[in-house]
Amino acid sequence: MMSLREYFWAKVDAYVAAYVAAITGVTISDAEVEAIDRAAEEVDRAADDLPAARRRLPAKRRAVQHEFRIGGVRGEDGSYTGGAKLFVRLGFYPDGRVGEVFLDTSKEGSDLRHFMNGFAVVVSLLLQFRVPVPVVAHALRSISGGPAGDVDDAELGIREARSMIDLVAQVLAHYEVERVSADGGTA
Repeated sequence: MMSLREYFWAKVDAYVAAYVAAITGVTISDAEVEAIDRAAEEVDRAADDLPAARRRLPAKRRAVQHEFRIGGVRGEDGSYTGGAKLFVRLGFYPDGRVGEVFLDTSKEGSDLRHFMNGFAVVVSLLLQFRVPVPVVAHALRSISGGPAGDVDDAELGIREARSMIDLVAQVLAHYEVERVSADGGTA
């Protein structure tokens, strides 16, 4: 049987999908409204139980760095030219969870670089205040804008991104799936 929380998020996902697909006439029955209200109350109660303390990373921690090019052109021989460079560095907690994100772009002094640095700080704080990676990644996947397109990445298998923010979401999701798989499927 589906918990109220699972039901709530399944319905939210369904309505978001309907909105994105421009489907009109999707209605919510009275029973569904009541179930959503109960689920929202359950989520509120669960949120009250969460500690508000920031979980800081240890001074020495595992980290990885990736270099991506996004929005370039892939030649017939598989080579990749052009595009904007994005450097993604992730810091990990001892349990394998991502706890910090650092981003750099190839455009020195650009507004984009400053925006991406601020964005990385916000994502890092979300992760340190225990917002689950799937929630962060799901929220970021819907953001599109340039540079976008093909991604030059042989290591993680990311082939396309709607924006640099979408690319960061895909990187976070990759490491979360890797961590959960290593833990035997426990989140």
